[in-house]
Amino acid sequence: MNDASVDPKQVAYSRFMAAHASLRAAISELMELNAKLPLEFYEVLVILDGEPENSIRLSALADKACLSRSGLTRRLDRMERYGLVKRKQCEGDRRGADAVLTKDGAQTLESAKPAYAAAVEALFGSKLTTGEAKQLAAVMNRLIEPLRSNG
Repeated sequence: MNDASVDPKQVAYSRFMAAHASLRAAISELMELNAKLPLEFYEVLVILDGEPENSIRLSALADKACLSRSGLTRRLDRMERYGLVKRKQCEGDRRGADAVLTKDGAQTLESAKPAYAAAVEALFGSKLTTGEAKQLAAVMNRLIEPLRSNG
């Protein structure tokens, strides 16, 4: 295959996916080492922390965390065992449930934020100029926005 037959957009997508997977793995490793908290727990805690009353419907949390309902259930089961979150039945809807950030979860999140920020800076931010970071963010927004409005 010659270089003329390689679609630069396919190459860019492939590199994006490889970068994402590599960065997640490396950041996860640093989070475990420095914060003693799995990255996947940190991400759920951040979502809950940003919600009114630190609470969100399980279905909405699954969407925001990019998880299947069963994947979220398994993650929350583990997080509940550590006292980071709890589930409560929705008022007015006996079939629905919310995930709620606990006091221990909020404290754990606050303790882990410096380790997360340091990991992201070391593995990602330090590799970009401010202009490149702004340009990359703009491109990512262009990719994300149509998907959000359709979902």
